[in-house]
Amino acid sequence: MLIQKKILNSFEYIILKCQEFINEDLSNHINLIKNITFDKKISTNIFVLHYWLLESLENNDRIECKKVLDYILQTQLIDYDVKILSLNDYIFKEKILYWVLNNKIDLPESKNKPYINFPSTEEVELSKKAISNLFLILKSKTPHFFKHLSKNTRNIFLCKSNCIAATTSQLFFGSMIISYPEDVFEQNNLLEYYFDTIIHEYAHIQLNMILSNDPIIINESDYEFTSPIRNELRPMLGVFHAFYVLGHVLDIGKRIINDLEKDVMIPLLSERKKEFLSAANTIKESAILTEYGKNIFHNITKIHNINI
Repeated sequence: MLIQKKILNSFEYIILKCQEFINEDLSNHINLIKNITFDKKISTNIFVLHYWLLESLENNDRIECKKVLDYILQTQLIDYDVKILSLNDYIFKEKILYWVLNNKIDLPESKNKPYINFPSTEEVELSKKAISNLFLILKSKTPHFFKHLSKNTRNIFLCKSNCIAATTSQLFFGSMIISYPEDVFEQNNLLEYYFDTIIHEYAHIQLNMILSNDPIIINESDYEFTSPIRNELRPMLGVFHAFYVLGHVLDIGKRIINDLEKDVMIPLLSERKKEFLSAANTIKESAILTEYGKNIFHNITKIHNINI
């Protein structure tokens, strides 16, 4: 994958810069990164360590730089399966928490002081069961989609937060953080909740992979528009993200609706359809798309039989 090639090449370059910065031989680190082939499922750890190391260089922080360099030699850099775990159990949780709570990640605006708490053991187990059931349904009903989801997703981090519903980021690419409402267990719609959030967040991951090869949108980033899934105005790329993920939620939802609670899914998909159409209309009216972006927009609207 191009995004893996780019991050590994960038990581090697940053380590070389660190070698100059701390005046130490880092050939072991460089060889370790060089020996990772692009066909491997590189770990989210690589993305976290890459951006952390870059940050330490930008801050001229020798101590932090050496700390990250030590982690590189001690940490698993290749993933195999999708792991479902509390964010509290992730080795670099403190760094992710720092990025989230210090506005390093694109999250909805909030007037409240952000916090992140962690689920109980029981909540993690209930979530694992629901997500595993969802994956079995996806594997059966949408095998092609599930193959790509399982190939490109590394971790599903669970938490309870007032600033995150769910999020992905280049900083921890391939993983998603999912929070959930306190009453989601009581309402007995955990499977449907994780359907909505996981498909949504995986589509963000998928689109970010595409964006590593093509900008899709060439509108100026300082021009902002109404987005159906944010209260604040968004650059056109944010609107396109909404369009893309909502299109995927609708497409997959229609294919697996009979395996989920229809009383939950029908109103959910109805709401997502309204949001999708709103994003599609904004893109049609105001987006400046690359040729590849035009193809994506055309193909997704065609799937949903809408003429805009």
